[in-house]
Amino acid sequence: MSSEELKPPSGYPAPTSYFSAPFVWLDWGCRWVAYWASNLGFIQVLEYAGKLGVLVAVVTWLLDIPEQRRAAIRTAWSVVNAKGGGRKESLEYLSQHKVDLRGLYGVGGYFSEIKLRSEDDLSWADLADANFEKAALGSVKMTYAHLSGVRFNDADLKKADLTSARLGPSSPDFTNADIAEANFVDVSGLEYGGYLAISKAKNWRKARFSDGVAELIECAELGDKAPPKCKLEVPGILGGKTIESQLFVQALIRNITCELRDAVGRVYAATPNTFIDTWIVQTSLTLTVGAEGSTGQAIRTDKIGSYYPVSDLKKNGACSPASRPSDEKFLLQGDLKLTEWLFFVVGASGAAESSAGKIPPVHETVLQHEVKFIVVANNGPNPSYKLAPVSTEPSNARSPISNEAPRTYDLLVTIAPPEASMKRASQ
Repeated sequence: MSSEELKPPSGYPAPTSYFSAPFVWLDWGCRWVAYWASNLGFIQVLEYAGKLGVLVAVVTWLLDIPEQRRAAIRTAWSVVNAKGGGRKESLEYLSQHKVDLRGLYGVGGYFSEIKLRSEDDLSWADLADANFEKAALGSVKMTYAHLSGVRFNDADLKKADLTSARLGPSSPDFTNADIAEANFVDVSGLEYGGYLAISKAKNWRKARFSDGVAELIECAELGDKAPPKCKLEVPGILGGKTIESQLFVQALIRNITCELRDAVGRVYAATPNTFIDTWIVQTSLTLTVGAEGSTGQAIRTDKIGSYYPVSDLKKNGACSPASRPSDEKFLLQGDLKLTEWLFFVVGASGAAESSAGKIPPVHETVLQHEVKFIVVANNGPNPSYKLAPVSTEPSNARSPISNEAPRTYDLLVTIAPPEASMKRASQ
C-alpha cells in the first residue's frame, strides 16, 4: 500500500450505542495506524518483498515437480512392495503414471477391482496369494509371473499374456474370470487342480494353451463323466507293451555288460597290469517313466543293479558280434564313453604315483561314471527304441505314447575295491 491509496480518517466516530462504541473507536484508531504505517519506507519494502517471495515460491514449486513425481513413485513402490494397506491405490498410481512394473512384489496383496492399463507389464512379478477379484487386467502382460494361489474370480483377463507364468504349487482361482484370447502357453505348475481351475473360467476354450493342455482341462471339467483316455494309470516301460518292455530291458542289460567288457578289454590291451585288477564293478540302471492324466501325473521309477569282478570282465573279453544282434547292436554302443573314462583314471593314477606323493593316488578312491539317456522311438509298422544322450536329443524327450511324460534312463557305474563296494552296498 502507499500514502496515495490511504487517506487520513476524517472527524470523529459517532457510535450509535454504548455497546458498539468500543468497536467503532478501535476501528478509527486502526485506520490512523494504517495511514501512518503506509507512509513508512520499510513497510513498503516488506510489501514488495512479500510479493517477490510468493513469486519465488511458485517458481521453485514448478521446478521441483519432476523430483516430487519421482519421490511419489518411490513411495508408491515401497507401499506396494510392503505387506500393508494402500497397495491397491499405490499400484493404480504407478499404472496411471506409466511406470515399468516388471518384477513387482505383490505377495498377498489386496488388489480387488483394480484397473490396470492394457500396456502394463507385470512380467516376473511375484503375486502369489494376491487378490485380484473383479480386476481389469485385459491385455496385461504377466509372462514368467508367479501366480500361485492368486484369486482371479470374475476378473477381466481377456488377451492377457501369461506365457511361462508359474501357476503352482497352489492353483489360482479363475472362477468366472473371462480369459478369452488369453495366452497360457508354457505355463508351469499345472496339475489337476490347475486344469480344474481353468475349466471354471469363462471362454476358456478361446484361450491359447500348449499342446495337449486343452484336452486335460476338458477332462478335469467332465470329472466323473470323463472318457477313459482321461484316467491316470501307472505307466509301462514301453507304453504297457509287456513283451516288448521285457526284451527292451534285457537288451539294455546285455548292452551295458558288453560295453563294460569292451572297455576293460581295451584298457588291459594297452596296460596289462592296473590297480583295478582286484576291484569290483557295480552298475545301477534307473528307469524313470511318467504318465499324465486329468487327475495328475504318475512317476514310475525302476532300478536294476549288477555286480561284476574286473577279473571276470577281463577274462571274458570283448563281446562277439553274435552276442549283440543286429537289431540292438547300436542301442548303447559308443554312447557310454566307458573306455575313455577308464583310460583317463588309469593314466591319472600313473601320473599321481610318478609325482612322489604330491597328488593323492587315484586308486585310493571310488571311481564313478554316470550317463543319462532318453528314449528315442522310431514309430512305424515295426517300432524300434534306442537311447540317446539327454543333451543331444531334447526334441525327442517326450515319449511316443501320447499320454506319457518324458522318460529318462540314468546309468551309474562304480568301480571300487571289494571292501569299498561292500560298504557302499550296506549303506
